[in-house]
Amino acid sequence: MNVTRINSAESYVAVNHHGCEALRLQGADVSAVTSFWVGLSTFEPGGGADWDTTNAEKVYVVLEGEITVETESESVTLRAKDSVFLAANERRRVINGSDGPAVMAVVIAPGS
Repeated sequence: MNVTRINSAESYVAVNHHGCEALRLQGADVSAVTSFWVGLSTFEPGGGADWDTTNAEKVYVVLEGEITVETESESVTLRAKDSVFLAANERRRVINGSDGPAVMAVVIAPGS
């Protein structure tokens, strides 16, 4: 068992993100998880992630506030307890267009 307490979770720089505090909770360099990793991102109003794509599958779960996720074909605003799956190589951007912070769990399964 590997427990990560939120008050000791390490922050990391999330590439192409702005107005965002990113914490690594499990996987990557935090625990022995090998098939995915879990993070927690807090986006300030106006914060987000610029257009980008990776070869990883992603699931975003909004825990507090609201976040808009856009792909090349659609846009959706997620609220608390809503989630979205993004396929590997699916281009996306994330925007907190609200006037309050948004907290989102991020689960990423790196591709090969």
